[in-house]
Amino acid sequence: MTGALRTLGAIAVALAAAIALTTSAHAHGGEDGLVVEPAATSQGGAVSVRGDLPTTSSIVLVLESSAGKGVTLARVEDPPQGHFDTVVTIPPTVAPGTWHLQARVGATVLAERELVVSEAAPPGGDDDRAEPVVVPTVAADAALSAIRPDAAPPPATPAEPSPQSAPAIWWPYAVIVVALLGAVAWVRRRRGAPHA
Repeated sequence: MTGALRTLGAIAVALAAAIALTTSAHAHGGEDGLVVEPAATSQGGAVSVRGDLPTTSSIVLVLESSAGKGVTLARVEDPPQGHFDTVVTIPPTVAPGTWHLQARVGATVLAERELVVSEAAPPGGDDDRAEPVVVPTVAADAALSAIRPDAAPPPATPAEPSPQSAPAIWWPYAVIVVALLGAVAWVRRRRGAPHA
C-alpha cells in the first residue's frame, strides 16, 4: 500500500509540474512579438501597440529613424509577463518617412516593427460644400427599441484573427490523462496480486 501511495504522490507531483509549465508556456503564446496597427500613419496620428515580450521590466517604446535618431513615445511600467496593449501618438514634429518602432528594456531592443509616417494632412477649410454627405442607413429588418432608438446592430466588418485565439496546447493534457489511467491500472493490478 505504501508503494502505491508513493507512486500516486509522484504522479501528482508530475501532474502539477506539467500543468504549471504548460500554463506559463500557453500564457505567452509560445512566441514573442510586437504588433503595430496600422503600419502606416501620419504626423500626429495614433497607432495601437501590443506586445508579448520576454520581460517583466519596464518597456520603453521608441521611434527610431534609419539615421539613428530616436523619439521616446511611451513607457510601459512593469507589464505582467511581458504583455501590454497601448496607444501611442506620433509627434507632429517627426519627419515623414520609414521609422522603426522599438520596444526596449534599457539599451536592449526586444522587438521592433517598421512604421511609415506620412506628412500630416493640411487643416481643412471652413467651406465643406464640396464634401459628400454620408447618411447612415439602417437595414429594414433591424428592430429598433422605443427605450433605446440606436439599438440597430453595428455594420458587419471582417474580423481579423486575434493573436489570443491561438489553438490550445492539448498534448500535455493527453499525456497526463494517459499517465493517470496507467497509474490506476497499475494500482489495481498490484491490489489483486498475491503478496509474497
